Amino acid sequence: VLVLDDSRPMRGLLRALLQDLGVGHVRDHADAASAMADLRRRPADIVLADWVMPPPDGLAFTRALRAEPDAVL
Repeated sequence: VLVLDDSRPMRGLLRALLQDLGVGHVRDHADAASAMADLRRRPADIVLADWVMPPPDGLAFTRALRAEPDAVL
């Protein structure tokens, strides 16, 4: 699971919750650029993206991710 959120406390909370639920690998990023670069190297089964972030927001990130040529949707 990849978590994208500009709030460090929220990333930590989501990481802890996912790990408590048994998710073995959680990666987190504070900005869309680093998240996208990570996903290009290592795809994720699930992406949780914050909707309200400094540009690009979660919606723009999702659109960019879906537009990736190798995106598996």
